[in-house]
This record gives sequence, structure tokens and C-alpha cells, in this order.
Amino acid sequence: MISLSEEWTMTSKLAYDNGFIDDLASFMKSFGVKRLLECGCGDGNILKGLAKQGIECLGVDGDDEMIRLAKARNMHPLATYKRLNWLDINLIDKTYDCVMCRSNSLSYVNSWEANPESFDPDKARKNIELSIERFFSKLKIGGLLYLDTIPQKEINEKGAELEVLSSDIDLRAVIRHDLTKRIRIMEATGTVKKESFNGRFLSYLLPPAELEGIIKSFSPQKIWYQNLEHEKNYQIICAIK
Repeated sequence: MISLSEEWTMTSKLAYDNGFIDDLASFMKSFGVKRLLECGCGDGNILKGLAKQGIECLGVDGDDEMIRLAKARNMHPLATYKRLNWLDINLIDKTYDCVMCRSNSLSYVNSWEANPESFDPDKARKNIELSIERFFSKLKIGGLLYLDTIPQKEINEKGAELEVLSSDIDLRAVIRHDLTKRIRIMEATGTVKKESFNGRFLSYLLPPAELEGIIKSFSPQKIWYQNLEHEKNYQIICAIK
């Protein structure tokens, strides 16, 4: 059966094509970003695209398979990948023009394959706060923080239904919210590369206003909601250290 990491990688590549990479690169360059750290880089597809446009990138991910896929598929002279939990990025002896954590990865900080019964929302919230503290610590003064989370529309509608179709993917997904335990649950079923897939992704339910409030607690110079034409899934929130 296809692993969660492989499924995530394939569906992400469909959602974030060259149009998104071009949008993102232009946005980064408008802030003078020359060196970027991505926390939760996955298979490195986005970083390879940014590297092709002249941005020096380091991608970290705590998942062995993600880093293996990145090194196998998306190497570039300006892109480096390292297996590292982003809560440990204090071990990196550099600061960056931009720290990025995208594709709703921040909300998965401690719950990638957790069970709803054992999910601890207080721990998740504290780890999100700690994550953002770590991100700011790796930014130079005046550096750009790029985060995203689920859109308010999904909160208002208490979930969503999705369909992902391509030559290699035929998936249906249902997103449910458990407001009591602050959990967002995505359950997907179908086929990936003609192999059956039945997976569940569990994350903290993080509304945009809550993420904005956490970022503000670190007293950035500026914070705003950003839109990119090819980002159709999540709400981007940026800040300047």
C-alpha cells in the first residue's frame, strides 16, 4: 500500500505546480529573500523550484521518507535537505532571510499519525507556539516569516469534501472538525498509482485568527494576510521580524 508520505507528496505536487512556484518566487524576491529555510519541506519539490530561480534553500523535515524522496528527486546546487524536527532548528548555526512553513504543515506539529483518542490539543497548541518561537529565532532582523493555515471558510462550514483526480491519483477526501478536541481530521480513500489508499491525517484545528494572535505575541514589526494567485487551499499569514 502507498505510504502516507508518498500520497502526500503526489497530491501536493498536483496542488502546487509551476504557477505556484513562480508566484512564490516573485513574492520572496520582492522582499529581497536570497536564503530561505523551509520547515516541513516534504519531498523538496517547492524548494527545487525556488532554487532554480536563484534562492538558496535549506529544507528540514522530521520524516525519514520525505527526506529520502527529496534527496532522490529534487536535488539542486542551491537546495539542501536535512532530516530534522523543526523544533530543533536551534541546532542550525545560521539565520535566514525567510523562514517558511506552508501547506498547513504547522498544524501537524505533533499529530501526523496520532489517534483522535490520544490527541492532546493543549500540547499541540504549545508546540505550535514553540515552533513559531523557533522560526523567529532563525530569522535575521527584518526577515520574512511565511506561514499558512486552513481558510476561515472551512471553519465556517465545519469541514469540506475534496476530490483529487489525475492519471495516477483517484482520491476522495472528507474533512471533519472535532470542535471539542480542536482536531481537524482528513480521511482519504481511493487509489494512488493503481494501489489502494486509505489514510487519515490528523492535525490541530488552527483558524487564521488564532494563528495571527500567536504570531502577534512575538511582537513582529509587521503582520498581514497575503494572497497568491495559485494558492487555492490555505490562508497565508506573513510577518516581518
